[in-house]
Amino acid sequence: MTIFFVLSGFVIAHRYMDSVPFSATSFKKFLIDRIARICPLYYIITIGTFTYLIFFKESTAFNAPPIFILFTNLTFTKSFFSDVVSSLVAQGWTLTVEWCFYVCAPLMILLVKRSYKYVFFISIFLLLIGFLLIKYAQYADLGHGFFSNNKLMLLQTFFGRSFDFLCGISLAIFLRRSSNYKSSSIPWYTCISWIIILSFVFFVTIFVPKQYISSSIWNIYFSLHGILLPICVMFFLYGLIIEKTIFSQFLSSKIMVLLGSSSYAFYLLHLGVVSNFFIKMKITQNNFILHLIVINIVAIVVYKYVEKPLYNKVKKIGEKLFIRPQKIVAYANE
Repeated sequence: MTIFFVLSGFVIAHRYMDSVPFSATSFKKFLIDRIARICPLYYIITIGTFTYLIFFKESTAFNAPPIFILFTNLTFTKSFFSDVVSSLVAQGWTLTVEWCFYVCAPLMILLVKRSYKYVFFISIFLLLIGFLLIKYAQYADLGHGFFSNNKLMLLQTFFGRSFDFLCGISLAIFLRRSSNYKSSSIPWYTCISWIIILSFVFFVTIFVPKQYISSSIWNIYFSLHGILLPICVMFFLYGLIIEKTIFSQFLSSKIMVLLGSSSYAFYLLHLGVVSNFFIKMKITQNNFILHLIVINIVAIVVYKYVEKPLYNKVKKIGEKLFIRPQKIVAYANE
């Protein structure tokens, strides 16, 4: 998920950097665009999953009252609660992190534009808030595992993952200020950063299953995951942008652009009821390669005929309801 969060910080900063600080109209436009992009398909899959589990009485799938699970999933707050963080669309916890970032993005971009030192100040500040929330949760006992432990806060909330987004923001700002950079045919950044990332994956594969949280390895793991890995991902993305490699050319191909466009649908579908109960068991019979192909085909279809039309419709409705027409035109002409 570190790659996803760093890339998200980069894309948002690159796209909206010139609009920061946001006016009331541009901030509304920003939020409407994010809602239209994320909510419709996520709500369809989440409600469908919930209905399926209720209908088939999968009581083992609920570690909390069903209405609470549905509420936290639909309000993008489930990653704050360890009891429900993996409920329904399990990977949806990342959207809690994303929405926290969207709300904070204008201020984060503005501060990092002023000085890169704010990357560390913001990260430390948000980490302190996260630890204070853990202490408050222990005192208030709000239930359902609200900020129940360090692992939840550090790995699955915005307070512990803010450095990922800040690395992406920093890269976008650096590239904008260094618009005259020269492309390189020697892929130093791409190769070295990728080797370090793979080494980290190897480390996790060996040590994470061995209850690293209760041992001293936890400190090493978090240092690598929370600090080194985002920096490596940032340099990897930088390499893809400035270095001419077979890998970067492959990612620019039409098929990869199409897969990139449908990546959100793929992300929501690759785990959960659709993947495990309908595709894996009834179509692919646990064949990994075939399963991957089918999931991608389904994701492309869902993107073209569900996600994209809903995005355009929701965005149009949101702008009609919350932004006056003349302001939409003025914003589009900026």
